[in-house]
Amino acid sequence: MKINLVALRVARKQRKITLEEMARAIGKETPAAYYFIESGKTRLLAEHIPPIAKALGMSVEELSRLLFSEFDFRKSKFTSDAV
Repeated sequence: MKINLVALRVARKQRKITLEEMARAIGKETPAAYYFIESGKTRLLAEHIPPIAKALGMSVEELSRLLFSEFDFRKSKFTSDAV
């Protein structure tokens, strides 16, 4: 099953959380380190899920559902600039 990284990015942007804040949440030193995860250039590790969920104000279960769901932006309330 594929991880829905677009939904992860939308959730972060909707909450106005910066790449820098997310990087710090997972113990990385640079925003680029988190960006590479969010863009799929670096693997999202299981150990990243709890701190990402906490930073997004979600439970691990909610984040897992988001990451492993199909997300149709045409039917969502998100704006195109959030993507």
